[in-house]
Amino acid sequence: MSKKSVMAKIIGAGIAVVMAMSFLMAAVPGYNIKAYAAENLLVNPGAETGDITGWWESHTYEYDCWRAVTESSNAGEVTTPHSGKYQFMGDKRGIPNDRYTLLCQWVDASDFKVGDKFELSAYCHTYSDDTDYAPDYGEIYLEFLDKDKAFIYPDGKTAAVYTAQFNGANWDKVSVQGVMPEGTGVILVGICGFNIDGGVYPNVSFDDVSLVNLGQ
Repeated sequence: MSKKSVMAKIIGAGIAVVMAMSFLMAAVPGYNIKAYAAENLLVNPGAETGDITGWWESHTYEYDCWRAVTESSNAGEVTTPHSGKYQFMGDKRGIPNDRYTLLCQWVDASDFKVGDKFELSAYCHTYSDDTDYAPDYGEIYLEFLDKDKAFIYPDGKTAAVYTAQFNGANWDKVSVQGVMPEGTGVILVGICGFNIDGGVYPNVSFDDVSLVNLGQ
């Protein structure tokens, strides 16, 4: 038998095993094919539509605070996207006397199970400012809300809200995980720019935002 024939048989057997395992795992109660595939549950996660389609703005002084841009030059630094053609950037500050603005997205939780673990991640970039103030920073939010979009308190005291912050001169990944509690109707994802340095907008960009269900 030729070497090619032997390799073909080995490869064929390997494919058969993988397919058999897939069918077996799909038959296991509670097994989540979507979680196994780590599908990104967000719409327009990298601003590649060229706008903020799928997202909505919150805590802004006026709308169009957030934009999809091909590059940003905040604080005199030119930054291209982490990947693709566009990135998210907040180019106006939030409500007066408040120093942050949010870009948010709802995710329907009806297809998920109590106890599923979710991971929210994003690539974030902040800018060094020649000021006497603390630097601006980015933050990501993962919130589990009920069907009326109200907070859930799994332990009776603390809301099911998970956050992570980032400040750095290079694109870097920030992530946070949370477990879906009983009563969840929707999941709220948010990326946030904090304006701390006294400028007119938060010097923060985001790209490649991802929400995945890691399963039980």
